[in-house]
Amino acid sequence: MPALPPHAAGRARGPDLLPTLVTLDRPDGPIWRYREDHVLSLLTREELATWHAARATAERQGLLMMAHPLHAAVRPQALER
Repeated sequence: MPALPPHAAGRARGPDLLPTLVTLDRPDGPIWRYREDHVLSLLTREELATWHAARATAERQGLLMMAHPLHAAVRPQALER
């Protein structure tokens, strides 16, 4: 087992929190549709117009992608010293 980094030495081991971003770059895929539908449901009419204009521009330029924050908690096995 690898050594613990200096900042973790002597620390009680509990769940590790792993914040991350999931990036989506396939607008025709089912995960994109699911995530975009959720985002669109939260927008006002004015914000929807802005979203659709920005989305169309990004798609034309080949820059269309989304990122969504995710989190996970992982409880590691007991560390051997």
